[in-house]
Amino acid sequence: MGEVVWRQVFFDKGILSMLYFPDDHKMAVYIPYFVPVLLPLLVGVLREGKVSLSLSLSLSVCLSLSVSLSVSLSVSLSVSLSL
Repeated sequence: MGEVVWRQVFFDKGILSMLYFPDDHKMAVYIPYFVPVLLPLLVGVLREGKVSLSLSLSLSVCLSLSVSLSVSLSVSLSVSLSL
């Protein structure tokens, strides 16, 4: 009895047309759920990228200064040793 009713309901033409929704209806349902989560996540990723970029730039400046300092020290040491 239950299986017969189930099959009648499952294959009913009126219900079968409701199984597929247009994309704009899906967006109207899912955007209120995902935007409040994705917006702060995106802002956080951008901030971390900005911090990481500034740290890498400051590190490269420090490394270039230390390389130039070591080169100038080695040149001054070699000059003083040769005298």
